[in-house]
Amino acid sequence: MSWFRKQKNRTLRVLTSFVLLLNALTLGATAAYSQSMSTVGFEGAASLSDHSITNPMNLTDKAVLPEKDVQSSVYGNVYLNGFAKMLGASFTVTQAAPIPVFQISQYGQSALNDGRVMVTVGETRADYNLILNPQTNTWESAAPMPVKRYRHQQSTLKDGRVLVTGGFLPLEDYAASHKAYLYDPQTNTWSEAANMPVGRAGHSQSVLNDGRILVAGGESYRNTLDTAYIYDPVSNTWSKVASLPFDLAGAGQSTLPDGRVMVVGGSSLVDREWTSSSKKSLLYNPVTNSWSYAEDFPISDYGIFQSTLLDGRVLINTLKASYLYTPSTNKWTQATILPTGFYPSVQNTLPDGRIFISGSNRNGNVAYFISFNTPPKLSIDNTDQTVWKEDGRGVVTLTGKVSDVNNDPVTISATIAGITKTTIVSNTSSSPSWTLQWDLNTDRLPGGTYTNIAVTASDSAEAVTSTYTGMITVNHAPNAPTNIQPGSFSPSNPQMIATGASVLSWTFNDPDAGDIQTAFQVVILSADGKSQIYDSQWVVSSANTFTVPANLINRGSVAGWYVRVKDSKGAVSNFSPLAYVRINTMPSAELTSYTDGQTLTDNMLTFTWKYKDADQQAQSEYQVVGTNDGWKNWAYNSGEIKSGSTSHVAGPITSGSWNFAVRVKDGLEWSEWSFRNNLMLPNAYEPNDTFEQAFSVKMNESYASAITTAADVDFYKYTAKANGVDRLTLNVPKGQNYNVHIYDSSKRLLAAGIQETDIPENVLYEVTEGQTYYFKIFGVNGGFSESSYSFLLSNLTFRNDVRYEYDNNGNLIKKSSTAQSQ
Repeated sequence: MSWFRKQKNRTLRVLTSFVLLLNALTLGATAAYSQSMSTVGFEGAASLSDHSITNPMNLTDKAVLPEKDVQSSVYGNVYLNGFAKMLGASFTVTQAAPIPVFQISQYGQSALNDGRVMVTVGETRADYNLILNPQTNTWESAAPMPVKRYRHQQSTLKDGRVLVTGGFLPLEDYAASHKAYLYDPQTNTWSEAANMPVGRAGHSQSVLNDGRILVAGGESYRNTLDTAYIYDPVSNTWSKVASLPFDLAGAGQSTLPDGRVMVVGGSSLVDREWTSSSKKSLLYNPVTNSWSYAEDFPISDYGIFQSTLLDGRVLINTLKASYLYTPSTNKWTQATILPTGFYPSVQNTLPDGRIFISGSNRNGNVAYFISFNTPPKLSIDNTDQTVWKEDGRGVVTLTGKVSDVNNDPVTISATIAGITKTTIVSNTSSSPSWTLQWDLNTDRLPGGTYTNIAVTASDSAEAVTSTYTGMITVNHAPNAPTNIQPGSFSPSNPQMIATGASVLSWTFNDPDAGDIQTAFQVVILSADGKSQIYDSQWVVSSANTFTVPANLINRGSVAGWYVRVKDSKGAVSNFSPLAYVRINTMPSAELTSYTDGQTLTDNMLTFTWKYKDADQQAQSEYQVVGTNDGWKNWAYNSGEIKSGSTSHVAGPITSGSWNFAVRVKDGLEWSEWSFRNNLMLPNAYEPNDTFEQAFSVKMNESYASAITTAADVDFYKYTAKANGVDRLTLNVPKGQNYNVHIYDSSKRLLAAGIQETDIPENVLYEVTEGQTYYFKIFGVNGGFSESSYSFLLSNLTFRNDVRYEYDNNGNLIKKSSTAQSQ
């Protein structure tokens, strides 16, 4: 006789002695309850057609547990609270309505997806099944299994159906069944699934994370098995997988969150004798199809009742004690969770995380809910943030989500710079968001950066801590810009500025060392500061200058302006003080010498003019220019002369028709030009047809004259100011080909310019300080023109351009220099 059959007879004898007492504890009413079913397609069908049993309870009246009794009150309030600290996890145990069936043993049990619990009755009670509703704590009947059996296994699939496999068949001489059945809670009907390849009972079974079911070990015909199979409910097929390391029956089994399957305990049949129960804890990896060992179970036990908690730990309740396995540490912890005298039979994890365990004590059937506290799960948004109070964005915010499978209210707290913020989050089963905020206007967080901030989530029983790893920058906004230029802070004494291209400037200053300006905004207002004339909007720039658009403000008008800036974090300063300016009135010059079209007898001209300025500013500079080609070129240019004088001597000027102009400056702006046109000048350079008649010229001054006949040549001379290279540039009249010869003081030819028609001459030659040099200008092949040529003497200077080349590591690898004339 097998060990299971011995156990069966012993259980029946014990439970029979409890019949009268159990009747008294239940609702008491009995009623005939018979079930019949179609015999087609089910094993043992011939013996089922006339089978009937008597239901010991009226299931239509529900089986209800009294709300409270002395045992549960003392046990829950005194014993469990003390043990929670030792175990490191809080839990509660409450009684559930017991299974309302006498003499039930070795039955199947699983948690349905809707939270109810289904029991498939074992032994002789196989022709009806029960479902517990935890919400009402009541039992109701369900459609019976097709064939009586016990020591079978059952699991709830992901689609909600219940898979029942194997078991011993009392009506077939206790043969191990290879049949598998599917129960549909929606229709309360059974159907056949694909047969297991090998019949078995007392095997272990659990649902894998991908929805398939692993069946391992068991007993068949006086043999224990080491084989394992996986059932695929989608294809309704079985496939063989790696066998257990040894044959095993009566083991517990559950699937871990990481997908592995844990099988614990059980025993083996050797030479028709049962060995001592195994202490081995096995782990099956579906990905690698391999078995490995976890830490040994602390005790030897055959009847293992095993469940995986929502937090990933494994709970096993035995006749002696309870044990918790933690996968992360690979350690077992002994616990005393259930009352003394309770004999567990089957346990399952409900969708809400509670464990439903059924069994018996000396008073009959008993069931409990074990509620382990699952610590909350905390997530944090680690986005970097920069805050400052001056711009209305002065709020430091930590946020994230929190969840608690027990739906406990969770307290979130964190501390920054000694200031702690706390919030309480409800309805945590739906993973709501949480937020903690520090307002810089009331919470005085020092400036600087903050990171690695510990955030704690507590459900009053347990607390978890996560870390904000982002970067919080508490930034100081820049100070208002200083050194405002131009402008006076007094509207009655504004600073005078030019209107054309006035440049505003300021100095950036920030309390945070090393911070920089990234943008600025300039606003220009009316003299009373009420009307806005111009707003630059935000200009992204590190420059601390701004050029005012031309003609923005009328000349002679007073306006005010101020500026504000942003730092590198985007913080905005206050506006600078309002600086007042007056837009300059342009000065004027009126030529008083000569008249338009006048013929002069001298080439030395003296220009005079009247200076006027509405702002009473003195003349600071003037400039006189002249042209003999209709203002295509300036043949005469005095340059910008810093002087308050209102007269200027120019000459000698070459002969011909000339136009002249003068302009003045009031210290801020130049006036418009004042013109004198069509002045006829004699040739002051003639005669200069020989070396002896050479006309003396100066460096860096423009000269103009003309070759008026085929025999005409012009000589000029000058004294070199320094050793080096001088340059003579000659511009020729259109259509002419003029050459130039350069001579030293001994009248020896040094250089010559011999370009073609219409091409300017550009002659370079070496000179010695203090020596006299001559140059002759003449028409090639007797060419001449009434139009003037012009020339300029200058010193040749060089710019040395140096280029550096570096490798990727910043090392200098090449240096080259190039000299260029300018």
